[in-house]
Amino acid sequence: MVTTNILGDVTRQVLGDQATVTTLMQPESDPHSFEISAQQAASMSSADLVVSNGLGLEEGLQQHLERAAAAGAPMLVAGEVIDVVPYSSGDAEGAPDPHFWTGHGHDRRRRRPRGCRRGN
Repeated sequence: MVTTNILGDVTRQVLGDQATVTTLMQPESDPHSFEISAQQAASMSSADLVVSNGLGLEEGLQQHLERAAAAGAPMLVAGEVIDVVPYSSGDAEGAPDPHFWTGHGHDRRRRRPRGCRRGN
């Protein structure tokens, strides 16, 4: 189970036909305010893996992510396993940018998970 459609696409590319990937947010959804149904929230706790962005992006899902983790669902928080690109200006300058998947002009090599080389 994956929170955002972009991470859903990445997860499908990595897993291929090895698993069914369920994406909670549809394209054009605002990840900061997106909410899920009670049925979706319950299914997170029994998922084989829950993939999320982290870094505060999925504010509306945070309680459900925490509940799934407490229930023992395996969690992969992308923002914890990549070298995140920081904001380069404004009030948040230097803070990790939770929009790292959608940022334009960032060095793509910095967004590859740690330990992975090009082609992996």
